[in-house]
Amino acid sequence: LEGIDRALVSYDGVLAAARYALIEYNCPAARIEEASRITPGFSSPTIAHLQDPAWLAVKVLVEKAATQRVIDALEAIGCVAILETELRHARL
Repeated sequence: LEGIDRALVSYDGVLAAARYALIEYNCPAARIEEASRITPGFSSPTIAHLQDPAWLAVKVLVEKAATQRVIDALEAIGCVAILETELRHARL
């Protein structure tokens, strides 16, 4: 990318980051389908296995306007260690 194109892509990344937050949480494996309906993510949630097979780690982009509702819903189904991270730049 050259000059103005690079600046526009960078600006778009800042705007995208202003719209979304990264939510990370541990989810009971038995509730992952329900959690995925609550947090479908931008394309799909990132799901990783933990050492304890009863739990999964999830990362997902959530629109900032919905974060409190999403966090409350995740907690209600037994998710723990729920973290919200502010984004500075995102290329979506």
